[in-house]
Amino acid sequence: MSATYRFALKTVSETFCGWLEDITNRLYTEKCFSADGSYLLIQNMQRKQVQSRTVCEFAAVYHPPGEGKVPKYIGRAFQFEWLPPAHPNVVEVVASLVRPDAATAYANVLRMITDTYPEAFETVRKQMEHGVSESVKEDDVAPIIPVRRIRCDSGG
Repeated sequence: MSATYRFALKTVSETFCGWLEDITNRLYTEKCFSADGSYLLIQNMQRKQVQSRTVCEFAAVYHPPGEGKVPKYIGRAFQFEWLPPAHPNVVEVVASLVRPDAATAYANVLRMITDTYPEAFETVRKQMEHGVSESVKEDDVAPIIPVRRIRCDSGG
């Protein structure tokens, strides 16, 4: 399965980014547990402007197993990047998973997007079956950090 997807939405960037921030802040908490009892706690979305692109990033905090151990902020777990608009009222998004141990949290946010913006569903589904979209270049996406896979549970 690919960790990067590219899709278009029938909306404007500010509307979509505001919706994503609102829906994930209000309804979404995610802890990703590993077999050793540690877990990642996915943080609220942070919006950044990087040159002509808007990036909505979800960071994580690593909670080690056992009592009394100090959690550690580990940064970006996954992100959604808006490319400069090619057409009015259409947003092109590149969704990237950075930490494989946050895969379920990432998939849950993608599901929220495709539930609300059904025009993205078929595009994402096809890319899941066939790998990364050919239009996504290596330089367009964040590097994948190799870590072990862990189970994620949603709260909310």
